Amino acid sequence: MLYKGIEVTYENIRNWVAKFSLSAAKKIRNQRAKASDKWHLDEIKIVIKGEIHWLWRAVDENGLVLDILIQKRRNA
Repeated sequence: MLYKGIEVTYENIRNWVAKFSLSAAKKIRNQRAKASDKWHLDEIKIVIKGEIHWLWRAVDENGLVLDILIQKRRNA
């Protein structure tokens, strides 16, 4: 932009983000697929830095990830 004679500062960028971020986020939320009524819970054992952890993912029938949880211990 400097090549075209437009001076861009951090303050300009901050103002643009404040002005346009809410409308962009709203547009993305409206375009996102809605979660279905049926969902499944996936569970897998993973190793992080040599320690065993449990990863759970709640996934609806269309493959949309609803929630993710990682814990060091597995609840029975």
